[in-house]
Amino acid sequence: MPSAIFSHTAPTPLFNLTWPRLPELFPVASPGIKTSRDSLVVDIDRDRLANRMEKYLGKDATDAEIAEAVPGAMESSARFDPLSTRRALQEKGFRPWQIVRYAYRPFDVRWLYWEPETKLLDEKRSEYIGQTIFPSACLATQQKSRGESSAPQLISQPGCLDLLDRGASCFPAVVIDVAGTLLSDVHVSLNLSSSAVAKLIEIGGNKDDLFFHALATMHSPQYRTENAGALLSDWPRIPLPATADLLARSATLGRHLAELLGAESSIRLTAEWSFLAALKLPKSSDLKGALKLTAGWGYRGQGSTVMPGQGLSPERQWTAAEREKLAALAVAQSLTLEGALALLGESCVDVHLNGESFWPAIPINVWNYTLGGYQVLKKWLSYREFPLLGRPLHSEEAAYFAQIVRRIAAILLLGPTLDASYQAIIPSATGLPTA
Repeated sequence: MPSAIFSHTAPTPLFNLTWPRLPELFPVASPGIKTSRDSLVVDIDRDRLANRMEKYLGKDATDAEIAEAVPGAMESSARFDPLSTRRALQEKGFRPWQIVRYAYRPFDVRWLYWEPETKLLDEKRSEYIGQTIFPSACLATQQKSRGESSAPQLISQPGCLDLLDRGASCFPAVVIDVAGTLLSDVHVSLNLSSSAVAKLIEIGGNKDDLFFHALATMHSPQYRTENAGALLSDWPRIPLPATADLLARSATLGRHLAELLGAESSIRLTAEWSFLAALKLPKSSDLKGALKLTAGWGYRGQGSTVMPGQGLSPERQWTAAEREKLAALAVAQSLTLEGALALLGESCVDVHLNGESFWPAIPINVWNYTLGGYQVLKKWLSYREFPLLGRPLHSEEAAYFAQIVRRIAAILLLGPTLDASYQAIIPSATGLPTA
């Protein structure tokens, strides 16, 4: 998306307390699901989760066998009695329809056995789950962060509380009202406050645009820099465009961001992007062996905790051939090579699966990119180290990792355009109408 559609003006370092806080625009929100027994109820592989839950919910395996097979599943806590919980759930038995997609970490969607009764899940968030009957875009953000604030994530599945390192709150684009027990009784409406609707009517703006305008604004590097201190102490405040045209342009950027951030969106970055993280495999080896992640990216910590390892990711300068490809990529994004390198970094890393297989040419700023307090790529790898995952990567997973690299690169390259949109809005930005 070319930045030329917006005129560049001098930055206006202003944090305006009249700009509405996120909940004043989108009143329906929920904290993410808190499982506390991830080793039992969450898995990367659906079949493995189903087999484990069938065993846990069946009556053949003893409590001791479950405790040995699944660390943490039978440990008592102040809120969880493992024996009474298992007995109650054994009476219900395994219900495959309770396995749902689950936004677990940034760009990392897994499977969850969502149990609506007992304390198998510490916080099941039943009302929130009811809002996910039909998948829709959802902002995952937080009121306060532990350290540096994070731009929001965009999910379309039930979200984990730990999507952000101090607790994620999920703001859906639409809300669902169920008046009865039939799907025909379901009513879907936009998650907008009456004041937000009044503002949109005032400027003649599209009601669908406000959600994506908020996403674009919160990902603007200038917005995040100017408001860094305020973002640590309260919900993000969103400047409201004075015209429908400014709102629509910002929302267009937000929709593109949503495609890049959505872990299961259909976008595929190929062509000029394809040299980034193009998997290199040894010429003579079986594919399964070549896709074993054994470079030391993760290890088992206390209990079922997974800790990130050092891994193998040597840093180097771009080659002449890669710089040519970067130049072509920059042109496609209406940037100069120098501008692209300023955003992506003057160096890159080759990220190894093992001693022979690796993803080359990952821009250093992409490698270091954080979301929700996590170094995204390194976090994804840490859970998939061969001793932890128990299998090599599937070829689709290796290809997905390359797509994450390219999507993060695209997000970084979109920064100047997001800033230009933000700069165009703030001189005349307003708050919500007063009652």
